[in-house]
Amino acid sequence: MAKKSSRRQARGGSLFPGTALMVAALPCMVIALSKSGLLERWLLSRHAPPPRHVPTHDSTARPEAHSTGATARRASARAASVEPQQQPAVVEVGASGEVTLRSEPAPSPPAVPAEHTDCEDQDPNCPAWQQAGECEANPGYMKVKCAASCATCHLRDYKKRCPKPDGLDPGVPPGAMDAMFARIHEEFAELKPVALSTSPHVLQLDNFLTDEECAALIARGAEKGFVRSEDAGAMREDGTMTPITSHHRTSFTAWCDNKECLADPLIQRVMARAEKLTLLNSNHSEFIQILQYHPGQYYGRHHDFIHGQLLLPCGPRVYTLFMYLSDVEEGGETSFYDIGISVMPKKGRAVLWPSVLNDEPFTPDRRTNHEAKPVVKGIKYGANLWLHQHDFKSAHRLGCTG
Repeated sequence: MAKKSSRRQARGGSLFPGTALMVAALPCMVIALSKSGLLERWLLSRHAPPPRHVPTHDSTARPEAHSTGATARRASARAASVEPQQQPAVVEVGASGEVTLRSEPAPSPPAVPAEHTDCEDQDPNCPAWQQAGECEANPGYMKVKCAASCATCHLRDYKKRCPKPDGLDPGVPPGAMDAMFARIHEEFAELKPVALSTSPHVLQLDNFLTDEECAALIARGAEKGFVRSEDAGAMREDGTMTPITSHHRTSFTAWCDNKECLADPLIQRVMARAEKLTLLNSNHSEFIQILQYHPGQYYGRHHDFIHGQLLLPCGPRVYTLFMYLSDVEEGGETSFYDIGISVMPKKGRAVLWPSVLNDEPFTPDRRTNHEAKPVVKGIKYGANLWLHQHDFKSAHRLGCTG
């Protein structure tokens, strides 16, 4: 038997018929499997999947969630559990037909240019987020807070990241404000408009929201999670505003900026109504800020105009539309102390006023300084909608709204 085998091998034969043919055909089989996708699926089944990642909707939010409240704690736990990306497998076919798998190192984050060696990420999760594509999906946050990982150190300077285009037409040109308020009385009688003041304009709308819309806003705020309200402080070098938590403002806030809230048909209906009322496209508006005041909570005297936004593409706030989502047993009124006007909370009511002058719509009108008086009894729910001279939403995506 041994002699027969030796003679067969000497003639170029094989111990197993067809083996040579299979080896010769193996490279073609690998190519065919690769083109069909079967090879990729087989390789994925043999190696761990890539890190779990949920893209963020809000371009200026910390990836996975906002940085406050229970949601952020869950997000931080998820971010901490993200495993390093698996090294991709590469198929090699040798000259004699043998197949081997080897690993290639995962790509490294972009190198920081020498002129930006002082550039550092502000979150330890930045490299993982960069690998997951967040630099493009969430540029407002990533290109500032994760500048080293995204290789955008030069964009930390808001003057480079947020150039203000020349020749932008204002949403509210000189003289348009008076005409807009006059038009509301003529065309929106169903909202029950009452002019509390005409110089400056303070317009009360007693039938702005339905009970169903009020309930939807409160519910979406609760789902998002109410956190301590903040004021906007001084502008940093990167163009963002320093958040200030103080005794000047003690309410709780939830932003309607997540997919569930933005897609709610009832809330979309409110936004469409505000757009028709003010003649400003919804891109000019900030996300709705939902507020909760418990007994003793208040917001001291302030003005809604933010000077730093004059330098940014969004431009300044021109109108505030404040909506009351609940009745309050006692207290909680909105007081315009310089003109002697107070508005009591009433479910479904809204108040509209300007932050700028009619003839100079980039100059603050200090007569609309106001405050939210302390709630004495009950819980006050409200919602702010601030509208800007220029496109706020596009600027917000790039982290260019302060």
